[in-house]
Amino acid sequence: MSTSTACCSRTPIGTSESVPVHKIAGLDTYVAGNTSSKNGVIIVHDIFGFYPQTLKGADRLAEQLNAVALVPDYLEGVYADHSWIPPDTEEKKAAFGAFFVNTAAPPKVIPKVQATIAEAKTKFPSVEKWAILGVCWGGKLAALTSTEGTEFAVSGQVHPGLLDPNDAKAITTPHIVLASKDEDAAIMAEYKTALEGRAGLDSYVDTYPNMHHGWMGARANLEDAENKKEFERGYKEIGDFFAKYLDVYSWTDTAMSKDSHFARPVSRQRKRVRFILLCIVGAGLFLFLYNYNQRAQLISSIQSHVDSATTGGNTGGNPGGGTAADIIANLGASKGANTDASTGATTGGSNVAAAPHACHEDPSIVNNYNLKFGAKYTRRSIQVTTLHGRNTPLSTPLDVNLFETEPGTPDASCPPPIMVQVPASPPPVDASHIDFAISTTMERLLDSMDAFSAWAGDTNARFMVFIEVGANKRQAERKAKYLGLNVELFESDLDYENRYSLLVKLLAENARPQTKWGCIMDDDTFFLSMPRLANMLSRYDETQPHYIGSLTECDVQLSSFGIFAYGGAGMFLSRPLLDELGKVWDECDAGTDHGDGKIAHCVYQFTRTKIEIAEELHQLDLRGDASGWFEAARTVPVSLHHWKSWFNADMVKLTAVSEVCGVECVLRQWKFADGWILTNGYSVIHHGASVSDDEGAFAMEFTWEDINGSNEESYVRALGPLRPKEHDKVSFQLEDVLIEGGSIRQIYILRDEKEGDHLLELVWHLSS
Repeated sequence: MSTSTACCSRTPIGTSESVPVHKIAGLDTYVAGNTSSKNGVIIVHDIFGFYPQTLKGADRLAEQLNAVALVPDYLEGVYADHSWIPPDTEEKKAAFGAFFVNTAAPPKVIPKVQATIAEAKTKFPSVEKWAILGVCWGGKLAALTSTEGTEFAVSGQVHPGLLDPNDAKAITTPHIVLASKDEDAAIMAEYKTALEGRAGLDSYVDTYPNMHHGWMGARANLEDAENKKEFERGYKEIGDFFAKYLDVYSWTDTAMSKDSHFARPVSRQRKRVRFILLCIVGAGLFLFLYNYNQRAQLISSIQSHVDSATTGGNTGGNPGGGTAADIIANLGASKGANTDASTGATTGGSNVAAAPHACHEDPSIVNNYNLKFGAKYTRRSIQVTTLHGRNTPLSTPLDVNLFETEPGTPDASCPPPIMVQVPASPPPVDASHIDFAISTTMERLLDSMDAFSAWAGDTNARFMVFIEVGANKRQAERKAKYLGLNVELFESDLDYENRYSLLVKLLAENARPQTKWGCIMDDDTFFLSMPRLANMLSRYDETQPHYIGSLTECDVQLSSFGIFAYGGAGMFLSRPLLDELGKVWDECDAGTDHGDGKIAHCVYQFTRTKIEIAEELHQLDLRGDASGWFEAARTVPVSLHHWKSWFNADMVKLTAVSEVCGVECVLRQWKFADGWILTNGYSVIHHGASVSDDEGAFAMEFTWEDINGSNEESYVRALGPLRPKEHDKVSFQLEDVLIEGGSIRQIYILRDEKEGDHLLELVWHLSS
């Protein structure tokens, strides 16, 4: 099954077609080829970033090597401008120089390459050997990461940039270089000599005398027959060289093409060994096929059930209450399998139990998530019907099971889709009347932009951002443009707290004619959708002074800091209030308070406006495990905070399902007949025997840590009723999201060291 994993899609520069990308080490990454292969290739693109020509090259290598090929966006959307070529003016030379010193400086990018290979080894555990190929500037990165202690088995460069023969001397892998006519011949000769001077290490250097610099990367002209031919030949040469060290080909006389530079002789002894091995493999295959119908090889991925007779679990009451084994048991007892009567564990068979072709399952997907022995895989399809002009409860019971309980029935291996209804989501809005203000650092801003684009991209909202003096503003501006964000940067040498307080003045002095609202927020504030936010603000008269926000949920925090709008949840100031504060800010700023407290003091002391609490805004001062809050299904928030600092909930992945069913289905809850509860985008849980379904629905589970001396009572005001943390709850957590055509594939994983891991895939699509 050919499927590109993705949490979003990207349109490569130079094409109108979007391609699916996957997050690896925090970077958008194009994934091609066989994700279950023993071979992997990382391609470092040139300074022009994601281009269809580079992605085609990745496709070629993936196919030739039967490998998984990854193209991470190492420049994170901030690319060189084609207008800089040729660099024939001082302005172009200066632009190139600044780009290579700042954005594309190898010391800044090398850690990203190292992080990519580290995470790729976890996501693609079947890969035994990795190769790296660098295109132009990327070749420098390939060379610098192929030195002593490298994770790569083989490496290469095409039309290499920033060549230094000293780099070649330090490379400790077999290495290939393909140069164009535009590379300096003298430097190429030195580079070749340095590679050949490495004792015991293979190398190959070739020059394509009729090709321009860039013929295998972003500047490839594949409409030109000669360029296309040499493009194909170049990737064939790379693939042939890599194949020797990735063990792609068998040792046969025809393993390589006759005109290949890299074919190796096959001795008679190797032929004899090959013949013996083929006999052994053939015999093994015969025995396997002979016994196929006599042994249990498969467990249906949609046959989860509770086998009370085997496990000694519950026979009534709370279904499946207790341990993961009690609730999930084995997913469909495999015919003829050896089962331990005391534990219910099935022995023998493959690492992953899954029925082939059942509901178009993709068993290879489990190889991406480092699942432990005996891992189970379940896939269910969910069809969404959108209700226009109607609402549904936030938590809705369903009369179907999530996991099939009667394996062996005709529909057990491929049950019908789960049918759900969701209210229609509000249409997109023009948010040009809202200005957002943030105080942060350049590093944190660049890290946060992807999340901002999930809810503010292409909405015309404006971001005004205080950053430190001397930061690379151009890098952020280019990335913002790429993501559809309107960002204006302001430098300040003040510390963070004082910069934060000045955001009020920044908003007041830079308001545009269309500005109606100013919002002060943190860089880890997340709004679930711009239409929901605009709808919340529409309840207020923007022609009057308004100070809108939310308090902390923790009374200890409240007593320590005070009653005011906490900026993490989003603090909203109407245009009339901004105008008032702008006139008195210098006088107010002389106080000793800082942060949210200073802003509140200025509002309370210098105007007659008081705070108005918006319940939809959430500060979420919850440290550690925030699952109790998410799974309570009290409300779908307009905003939340601390999602990547105090607790972990990847909001970009969490909200990705809205691409199919709209924002109204995000965090909506469905309760299945077999006791499982889906909180959409966050988790799938089953309460243990210690909590009844009614109690679980009524009280919020107190899962988070105490902070600053707080306890359960500290949160009752805002979040009560509360109940103690469950110790027998079984929980699948969302770990990934994939985009495939018009569907969203959510990957929920239960990690259980005792009973084995279980991957649950929910595939969302609209009803036709």
